[in-house]
Amino acid sequence: MNSRERFRESLLFGNPDKVTLTSHFGPKQTLIERWWEQGLPRDDSYLRIHGIEHCERLPIDHGPLPAYKEEVMGEFGNHKLIRNSLGQIVEHEKNPELFDYQTRAWHDFPVKNRDDFEEMKWRYNPESPGRYHPFWDDIARGYRDREYPVSFTSFSNFWRVRDWTGLKRLSIMFYRDPDLVRDMMDFWTDFLIRLTRRLLRTLDVDYVLLSDDMAYKGRAMISPEMMREFMLPNYKRWVNHFRDHGIDIIMMDSDGYVHEIAPVWVEAGINVLVPMEVNAENDILRLREELGHDMAFMGGIDKTKIAIGGRVLEKEFESKVPQLIEDGGYIPCCDHYLPPNISYPNYCQFVSLLKKYCGWE
Repeated sequence: MNSRERFRESLLFGNPDKVTLTSHFGPKQTLIERWWEQGLPRDDSYLRIHGIEHCERLPIDHGPLPAYKEEVMGEFGNHKLIRNSLGQIVEHEKNPELFDYQTRAWHDFPVKNRDDFEEMKWRYNPESPGRYHPFWDDIARGYRDREYPVSFTSFSNFWRVRDWTGLKRLSIMFYRDPDLVRDMMDFWTDFLIRLTRRLLRTLDVDYVLLSDDMAYKGRAMISPEMMREFMLPNYKRWVNHFRDHGIDIIMMDSDGYVHEIAPVWVEAGINVLVPMEVNAENDILRLREELGHDMAFMGGIDKTKIAIGGRVLEKEFESKVPQLIEDGGYIPCCDHYLPPNISYPNYCQFVSLLKKYCGWE
C-alpha cells in the first residue's frame, strides 16, 4: 500500500496496512535550527531521517492579486508596524530568532464598510493569470502517477472575512450589517469555487483542507446558531463542489475548543477535523463519542507533553491513541505546530511512539 492509498484508508475508516505517519504540524525553521545544535544533521531533512510520509499542498495562489504593498509603517522600541500583503497593519517584535513563533497584534484592516469591500474585490479575481504557475498543465501531468497525497489548501469563510475586517469589527457586523457579512462570505465561496475549477479539471486531488479558526480555550467565538445562519449554506456549496469532482476527504483545520461547533461541520458534510488542541479543553475521545464515524481526526497529541517527554509523553499516547486507531478514522500527530521548547531528543521519542502505535515497528 503506498502513501496515497494509506492516507485515504486511515481517514475514511478503511483498512490501512499501517496508519499514516505524518508531520502535518511539524517544526518551524527556528526550531529546526535549534535542533541542529542538538543532533539533527544540518545537511539532511528531519522528514527523510525519520521516515515521515510525503504529502504536498498544491501551489495555487488564493490571496489578493496584486498583493498589497508590504512596508514598515513605524517602529518603536523592540516593535515595528508592518503593512502586510493582505492590507493589514500588524505589530511584530524585531527579534528575528523568534519571528516564526511570536505573537502579533493587529492594528488595522482593509475593510471597514461596504465601500471598502467593493473597492477590494478586484484583488480577488479567480481568473487572474498569476494564480496558477505558467506551466501548470505540465506540473499537473507530473502529479498524475504519484504515490503520495496532494491537497488544495485555503481559508474558510470566518477566517478570510476576519482577515479583511478584524475580529472585533466582524463581530459587530454580524448584528449591525448582516447583509454585508453574507455578501463577503458568498463572495469568498464563489471565489474558491471558480478558482479551483481549473485545478479539478486537470488533477485528481486527494483532499481539501479549509482553515477556520473560530474558538478560544473552552468556548467558540461564534455560536452554532450563527454558523448555521451565515456559514452553513456556503460550507455545503463547497462540499458539493469538491465532492462532484471526486474528492471525498474534506478537512477542517480549526484551533481552539471545537465541541460546540463541530456538529455544524458534520451537517455540512466536512468529514475530517484537525488539530483538536488539548489545552483548549478538547477531549478527542469525547469528540469521537459525540460525532461517531461522521468525523475523522488528525492531531490530538498534546504539544506540552511532547516538550516534557519521557513517561509523561508515553502516558499521553496510552490515554487515547490505541482506542482511536482501533476505531479507525484517526491519524495521530501534534495538536498544532511544534513549539520552540521541544528538544530534538524529545521529538525523536515522539516519532518513535508514532511509529509504534501506527504499526511501523
